[in-house]
Amino acid sequence: NCSGATTNYFGQSVPYASSGSGFIITNDGYIMTNAHVVDGANNIKVALYSGSTYDATVVGSDTDYDIAVLKINANGLSAVTIGDSSGVNVSMSSGIISCANRTINISGVPYQMIQVDTSINAGNSGGPLLNEYGEVIGVVSAKYSSYATNPVEGLGFAIPINDAFSVAKDPMTNK
Repeated sequence: NCSGATTNYFGQSVPYASSGSGFIITNDGYIMTNAHVVDGANNIKVALYSGSTYDATVVGSDTDYDIAVLKINANGLSAVTIGDSSGVNVSMSSGIISCANRTINISGVPYQMIQVDTSINAGNSGGPLLNEYGEVIGVVSAKYSSYATNPVEGLGFAIPINDAFSVAKDPMTNK
């Protein structure tokens, strides 16, 4: 859950709260999510499946690729297994990959995405796309699934984990 401030119709600053998904990438508290999930947040709280909650800080963010890395003060966490998105193959099964290297044009900049034949809704942003071995191969994004305010019916897009991790490595190593 994130809270920030926005401007209302009268130009007044008003607080708001939002939520999204993410996943633990290291056992010492680094978390990957979408940049738009935490963009403009004044404070960020992370709730784990166990019910524990933590204050989080944004250690790095790339709004073009919609990737953010958060840090919570915790150790001994169960991190996901990172896969290799370059080896993704198209599957005919529902809810899996329907296009491996789909180019999405965002404001004139092409981005390679993984297309899945299932909808990704608000609140799913930042969650992992898993392969059949339970490895993370992408970061799902409702931002790209509803680009230009037009929702894409029955399709979803995920940022390939190889691209997302290349964005995430710098803030994690330059603390």
